[in-house]
Amino acid sequence: MKYVIVETKELDRVDENDNLIFDFSLIRQDNKNTCRYSINGNDFIASYEGEVPVFLEGYKTYNRSEIKEELDSFYWTKNDTL
Repeated sequence: MKYVIVETKELDRVDENDNLIFDFSLIRQDNKNTCRYSINGNDFIASYEGEVPVFLEGYKTYNRSEIKEELDSFYWTKNDTL
């Protein structure tokens, strides 16, 4: 499994024919509701197997241990402990 962090605004980006560029059939998430979002909602994580989907080209790719490290940061996980 490979992971990328994508800006949430990319979910609504369209091509010249008004078709959504982001294709959920090529990633593990089914729709916007099944994505893992950052605490502020600006980014989300998309995961895929095999070749990188064309709409995710150019994004940094993470392996499992790298994305787990990212997810432990304050950007993705609330820490309400004092």
